[in-house]
Amino acid sequence: MLDLRPTSRTDRPSANAARRRRALSRYVARRAGKKGYSFEPGALAGPEGLIGGAAVALLVAVALVLRRPDFAWAPYAAFWTCLADPGGGMTRRLRAMTAFIVCGGLVAGLVSAFAAPAGLANGALLSALVGLLIYVGLSSSGMGGVGVLVGVVAVVAAEQPVGAADAVMVALVFFLGGALTMILCLATVACVPPTRRSPREDRAPPADPRTLSHALLAAIAVMATYTAVHALSLAYPQWATVAAVVVVRPDVHASRRRTIERVAGSLIGAAAAAPLILAVKEPWALVPPIFLLAAAAITLRKVNYTLFVSFLTPLFIVIGATMVPSLAHQAAASRAEDNMIGSVLATLGCALVWGGWRLVGARLPRRLKMTG
Repeated sequence: MLDLRPTSRTDRPSANAARRRRALSRYVARRAGKKGYSFEPGALAGPEGLIGGAAVALLVAVALVLRRPDFAWAPYAAFWTCLADPGGGMTRRLRAMTAFIVCGGLVAGLVSAFAAPAGLANGALLSALVGLLIYVGLSSSGMGGVGVLVGVVAVVAAEQPVGAADAVMVALVFFLGGALTMILCLATVACVPPTRRSPREDRAPPADPRTLSHALLAAIAVMATYTAVHALSLAYPQWATVAAVVVVRPDVHASRRRTIERVAGSLIGAAAAAPLILAVKEPWALVPPIFLLAAAAITLRKVNYTLFVSFLTPLFIVIGATMVPSLAHQAAASRAEDNMIGSVLATLGCALVWGGWRLVGARLPRRLKMTG
């Protein structure tokens, strides 16, 4: 029976508090949007964060039990699979995550098997591959994020060359980590009552008409960053190139905003990770922090990019320190430095390309008029 009784006075404060929280969230999101930065408190993904954090921590523990540092590909694949999850309907999620796991595993194995010593030829091949992956992803409905993530996998694999047999193991470990995470994510969704969504929310976003320019800019950014970081002999060159891949946007203003957000998050995350990895010497003691960091990063990935990177950075630093404890002392500073270099180079590349294109576009009509 419909209850038409008025709300009791004890219920009013909680209702008013909820309204105030919603109003504050809308205000903060609106103010951030006016500055060009995204802040969406309503985009928290708590269940996905817990499942992703558990999968990453579990796979790190397996690597410690097996005493196989190369098994680090499994927790990386688990985390990236969570990022590839677009949300929405079961079919859409299954399609995106499966595409990432299959393509990511193949790319990880093949690139690590054929990666050559650092040089212009290797950088050119890597940049062409990343540009192609991003173009194919952005051209496919709902696969833009998958293309970028597989490009990230290619960059990481290019800096970890292995023999043919080990490359097969890299691909298998990647498949294992990704598949386990996908099964956990989809099983959780099947068990939890779904929230009411509009049909529009489950549709894949339309393809961006600037897809080709985005892919070309990404290829240029990868080539420039790859060349620079190897000339500087950075400790972790792959993270600088990864930063270049993910901050590139089809226009220079969006790339600049993403660069500021990533650099800020990297500095915060590296500062938080440094005391942790220096104070904790036992790898097993780092597994609970890995769970918390992965869960927080996945939960906040759509809320705000700076917050996301603030947890992403210490997560990868701590995983690296767990797999190779001897390198823990330099991981935090190197990660922050590499992220800044890659992000800044990507933004400068966007500015130069777009500036040159606009200059040509402004002068070409006048020259054609003169010759005509």
